[in-house]
Amino acid sequence: MQNRLAVDLKVFRRRSGLSQVEVAHLLGIHRSQLSKFERGTRQPSMEHVTILCLIYGMRTPEFCVAALPQFETVL
Repeated sequence: MQNRLAVDLKVFRRRSGLSQVEVAHLLGIHRSQLSKFERGTRQPSMEHVTILCLIYGMRTPEFCVAALPQFETVL
């Protein structure tokens, strides 16, 4: 089952017109790792979330609304 962050990551990437390969390259990770983020089988680090905000042209608080539930256990 996909979580909200996973769904949002895919939506934001598609809206940006970027491929998984392009976004993964910008993040400095392999495409398969980004795919796991988008499927919800792996959680991105806060560093990755911050970089994704820059890539997708979003303010961090706006993006973190989707990310917060996944990080509540850490906080």
